Amino acid sequence: MIHASTRPATAVVLPWLGSIPFQQLLVPEQSEDFLHRARIVALRSNRATLSDGQQTHDAHVQGVHDEASFLESYKHNVAAFRLDRILGLGMVPVAVERTLPGRTAAFTWWVDRVRMTEKQRFLARIQPPDVRAWNYQVRRVRVFQELISNTDQNLGNLLITKEWRIQITGHTRAFRAVRHLRFAEGTAGVDPDFLDSLERLEFSELDGRLRPWLNRAQVDALLARRDAILAWIEKTQLR
Repeated sequence: MIHASTRPATAVVLPWLGSIPFQQLLVPEQSEDFLHRARIVALRSNRATLSDGQQTHDAHVQGVHDEASFLESYKHNVAAFRLDRILGLGMVPVAVERTLPGRTAAFTWWVDRVRMTEKQRFLARIQPPDVRAWNYQVRRVRVFQELISNTDQNLGNLLITKEWRIQITGHTRAFRAVRHLRFAEGTAGVDPDFLDSLERLEFSELDGRLRPWLNRAQVDALLARRDAILAWIEKTQLR
């Protein structure tokens, strides 16, 4: 699970967001480049501090990889981020593959301005300030989790920022090569824009942009689950 960095950061004031860390203003491509190229100035357990000489930020480091079965792998963190960008979600933190001495690992952007996890919100019975906007996000999360067949769907892996935006973490046990849905009912009520993004997914694009983090069987299964999601929504007339 990724938590917010507590390191002080240069602040930039925007009228619609208030004072936020400078790093949050980076577009995904800039964050991706930073994670690839910034020097590691500290590394402890699953957390690294990176610096490019101008800014400093932390990354969550995860190196698990089951080569035999591919059922759990850091590569799935990178694949989830790339799929998120293909779909235009913006709900999965930037993740890259990076080489460390003796191993490779996923370096995932340490999420800024975390208010709480969804587990904490649920247990404390805290209501979001805009229920409609919250439900819009929750439905997208549920569909995305079904799409990637994430078997580690726990509320602690959903981070809620101070702006009440959901960030989805914990994808190492995703992308199973199964073609069925685990919880089809959870895909109900998702917005038409996201459905359109799902419909536009094609094998050639996915295979080109998700290799080498997914193999062909995983991409085929992902598209089969996409078809199952769309078929279930059409059948139940919820679209």
